[in-house]
Amino acid sequence: MEIGELKRLAKNEMFRFHQSLKSTAVSIEQLNQVKFDLVNGYVVFKDTGIRFKLEPIVCVKLGEEQFAEEDDRALLSRLNFKRAVTKIIIKLQAYKFNL
Repeated sequence: MEIGELKRLAKNEMFRFHQSLKSTAVSIEQLNQVKFDLVNGYVVFKDTGIRFKLEPIVCVKLGEEQFAEEDDRALLSRLNFKRAVTKIIIKLQAYKFNL
């Protein structure tokens, strides 16, 4: 494809870049379609009201970055990365339960 066409696709149809050719792979769009809330360690689905206990997330451990101040960019970026990973793990758990 030419560059202009790729730019147009990226601007108007970004979801095409997130599609996976493997049918068993879960995409970010699929994870975002699961609507739920976290309430006291439980995942509660908005549409059905079904809830289940969140499994402990032991692969992401907070260290010194939890005490990061605004001027320490390295620790803040590490903290933001760990928060993002935790959020995705929670979405994966909700998606897996909702199948």
